[in-house]
Amino acid sequence: MQPEPTGRVHRTGEDSYDLVLTRRLAGSPREVWASFADAGQASAWIGRWDGTPEPGSGFGFQMLYEEGQPTSQARLAECVPRERLRVLMEDDGGSWDLEVRLRDDDGGTRLEFTQHLADPAPAEDTGPGWEYYL
Repeated sequence: MQPEPTGRVHRTGEDSYDLVLTRRLAGSPREVWASFADAGQASAWIGRWDGTPEPGSGFGFQMLYEEGQPTSQARLAECVPRERLRVLMEDDGGSWDLEVRLRDDDGGTRLEFTQHLADPAPAEDTGPGWEYYL
């Protein structure tokens, strides 16, 4: 039996879509932010990066559970500590526009993960992967 997908695709424009997955986490936004922003914590669940991810800067990013563990070229497009992170990545699989938003949720954190898409079809392939990582 396959798990029920939680991600949903929303049309956001004539040629734009968002795949959105939401999670409620027990930690505070500060604690959850550290799981993305601290290299040691991020490498334990999603992947490693080379360089210093700063707004506008480029860096290498290697996701932990991808076949062959290729390194993607990434750029930190937007960063509001403890609130919002947007990363643009490119690899052999294409371009990725990814966003994470954190909100306080009654002592925990509401995490909203978004993959911005020009076509909704790739969500069928990428959605299960994001479900796994989250």
